[in-house]
Amino acid sequence: MKKTVINNIYKPVLLVLLMLMPVIAVAQDEDTEFEDDVDDEVAMPINGYVAASLLGGCAMGYVLLKRGQKVS
Repeated sequence: MKKTVINNIYKPVLLVLLMLMPVIAVAQDEDTEFEDDVDDEVAMPINGYVAASLLGGCAMGYVLLKRGQKVS
């Protein structure tokens, strides 16, 4: 029984930590100042391959979960 209690607590804590990691990584100090004469470049656009990759990954995960197989 003790093992199931640990597993029930372990997964949500791990999920919360993984979701907070990007927030911690993006944090910046407000005192940082940059020079005004920066040669800014145009940001790279996100193309349609990102959405297709996400949909493909979700579909593959769904199929593998339904079959009960693991990706090796």
